[in-house]
Amino acid sequence: KKAAAEKKAAVERKAAADKKALSATNSSIKTNRYQSTSERKRSEKSEFLQISVYVDTGKVLGLVSLGVIVSSVLMAGLLFFVR
Repeated sequence: KKAAAEKKAAVERKAAADKKALSATNSSIKTNRYQSTSERKRSEKSEFLQISVYVDTGKVLGLVSLGVIVSSVLMAGLLFFVR
């Protein structure tokens, strides 16, 4: 009787441990399923350092057009003095 009771208790403990492990696995899957994109990328990130450079295209275009205008004025002045 004692051996049967111990065997039954061991089976119940194993079933409880399996159930606990299964619930832990399911809860980790559920939390991963509902992560936002940024959280998922952050957790999967493997790079050490990331540097982001933002270019204001309006300012760049303004500087380039200013350079074209100034160069055309200088060329016109140079042609005026040469003739």
